[in-house]
Amino acid sequence: MAALTAPARRLLSRVELLRHLDAQADIAPRAPLSFLAVRVTGLDDVLEQRGEVGVRFVNRGVGEALLGLCRGTDIPGELGEVTFGLILQGAGATAAAAAAARVQHHLNRLAFLPAGCAVLVGAATGTGSHGRRLAWAALDVVDGDCCSG
Repeated sequence: MAALTAPARRLLSRVELLRHLDAQADIAPRAPLSFLAVRVTGLDDVLEQRGEVGVRFVNRGVGEALLGLCRGTDIPGELGEVTFGLILQGAGATAAAAAAARVQHHLNRLAFLPAGCAVLVGAATGTGSHGRRLAWAALDVVDGDCCSG
């Protein structure tokens, strides 16, 4: 008899990730919920030196590493070309801040991450009823970090 194995974890598409946020509002509107936005910055030099293939290599590697950092209840996905999202079910502010620091620390230590590139992580916390607003708030955090001087 073959052993049962868990399905391979994968990054959800943007649409799938946002649907999961919407589902949280329906299933558990008052439960703690946090969202991490994970953005790879500094890819202009990679694009210039290695082209789109180089950029895809870096992004794919960061995405795969993010999968390895997820808890069993976390829901990872892609938000854009250089941005990932991570739904932290049942996580309040303290857990989200710890997860954001851990993810940012580990992803910025990746051996293949080119010099000049960095991974920024923004977190937003609320309840299931906040759903998509958490994603936009976390994106605002990394956008602010990207644009601050």
